[in-house]
Amino acid sequence: MSRLSFLSAAREPTRLEVRGPVDALQPEAGEKLLPLGPGRSLLVDAGPGARERLATDGYLAYDMTAALVLLEFDGEDLLHRLTDLVPEQLPAVGSVARGTPALIEPLDGSRFRLYVPRELGEYVAAVISDLEQGLGR
Repeated sequence: MSRLSFLSAAREPTRLEVRGPVDALQPEAGEKLLPLGPGRSLLVDAGPGARERLATDGYLAYDMTAALVLLEFDGEDLLHRLTDLVPEQLPAVGSVARGTPALIEPLDGSRFRLYVPRELGEYVAAVISDLEQGLGR
């Protein structure tokens, strides 16, 4: 049985790419700030008015909710087959499924969430399903 899941549109959190001096940015309660690169982060679960709040503080914010698909899966063994990154390095941006760029976030236990470009979501999901079969799941 597959443990891969797409998050439904109703459950998908708002995602804002924030640009500027993100090291000084303090997310509000319920928000998560995930690194994308120097001067760039992804603000997940951004609340109402987050873009305006960020603009007031001097940040540029771009809504990435429709651009990124979220995939969740279980197992460090699957993570090791999907990417060269290890759990201790996460959250981080890396390559999955033979070169697809992704932001990889650790969740509870050995569960992980991938943020991948929407146009590549089905491909990455198929790769994960194939890897799960190879692991006997």
